[in-house]
Amino acid sequence: MLRHDDKRITVEDANRHGQQLFFAGMFKVQVTIRTLDRRPRPATEPASAPLRAHSIWQPANKQLPLFYLPHDFRAGFDNGFPEPPDSVLVDVLSRELADFATRYGWSPPVAKRARRALHRLLAVQEHPDDKIKVSQLKQLNRINLPMLRIRDFLNAHDLLEDDTEPKLLAWFAGKTRGVPEPMLAELTLWRDIQWHGHPTPPRSRPRTHNTIQYRLNAVLPILHRWAHHDGYESLREIHRDDVLAALAETPAGTQRFGAGSALRALFKTLRAHKVVFRDPTLHITLGANFYRKIVPEDLAGIREAINSEDHTTALLAAMLAFHALRSGQLRALKVTDIQDGHLHLDQRSIPLADPVRERLASYLDYRNSRWPQTANPHLFIHVHNAGGVKSANSTWIGKKLGTSPRNIRTDRIVQEVLATGGDIRRICDMFGLSVDGAVPYVAVLGHPDTDPS
Repeated sequence: MLRHDDKRITVEDANRHGQQLFFAGMFKVQVTIRTLDRRPRPATEPASAPLRAHSIWQPANKQLPLFYLPHDFRAGFDNGFPEPPDSVLVDVLSRELADFATRYGWSPPVAKRARRALHRLLAVQEHPDDKIKVSQLKQLNRINLPMLRIRDFLNAHDLLEDDTEPKLLAWFAGKTRGVPEPMLAELTLWRDIQWHGHPTPPRSRPRTHNTIQYRLNAVLPILHRWAHHDGYESLREIHRDDVLAALAETPAGTQRFGAGSALRALFKTLRAHKVVFRDPTLHITLGANFYRKIVPEDLAGIREAINSEDHTTALLAAMLAFHALRSGQLRALKVTDIQDGHLHLDQRSIPLADPVRERLASYLDYRNSRWPQTANPHLFIHVHNAGGVKSANSTWIGKKLGTSPRNIRTDRIVQEVLATGGDIRRICDMFGLSVDGAVPYVAVLGHPDTDPS
């Protein structure tokens, strides 16, 4: 579509690019400026000092496209990308990106590729003031440009719009297929309350996706039985006897306890929001939780990880084998948490074992030589998070170790239990456990695999 202010356009020009009807003279847009750098300007700063533009255009109204067509970045790579429609915005964001790259220690080649990626994203915007969409951001991988670096930059400046469907929704739709409509509506309400929380009475805090998935997986067999075997259409029809019968048919142990806890969370939430008339799980005793049996781990794999030539693997394994840290504690560790040979963790000061100190020194030398300019404060970093401030994830730690960190931590606690004869007080003090948390570990004293004879 062509448009010229105060000029006529011929039919030939209009037909060349396609026509769209609109009201004449309605393209005047009121523009507001949002400052990217929200730090207040010091009162002592001279008024004549040159200020760099930290702004993007945010019109109150914009012309929406008639059809949304996906952009093919691979085709753009082969045939060339168009120029971004707003050159001023390109200059502003390029300077911001250069500062961001310097601040977080990006190498010059990475910064150059990130600048090219930003240019490509701005070139395919439907409107110059639109935020970058996550669906477009993911296409950077197709043309070998740094998606994660640009994602961190756009998130830091509130320029990223997530237009993708959350994985939880697709997972929920697949799991609840075949559930009657009234029951599905009740489960959907419960899912949304668990997901987003409820800031007004009855208040509740948001739960993680893992918690929602665990609870729904625990109750789904029971819900399907009620719907397809007993003929219930809604959770309002469920009585106490139905819950007791369902729990009796569930295998004893962790599975029964998990199903009972999940049913209680489900009906408690729905009753609080007046979706069901009664809570059929009220006053139903589940008993103590049934913990998994804990047995010692194979020491050969642990020794191999501790003596690994990879500095990161060796330190991770040593931290777990000597001090039994949790995976979350390993991921959250910062370089400043280790001072004078002591690990400061959860208001505890833990003297590091000599093998841990040796591997720590080797790892820090490797870390400083590999990423000398990184601004990431976490102790354990890798190629994907060294340019930002995020911690490593548990999957990366598991791949480095070749086993679950939980297995090595468990073996360390078990060995301490065997050495002390099950001294719960010492176990709690050494590893930051509660008494209830230490009980399953002490139970290994009667396990045949730990019998010295």
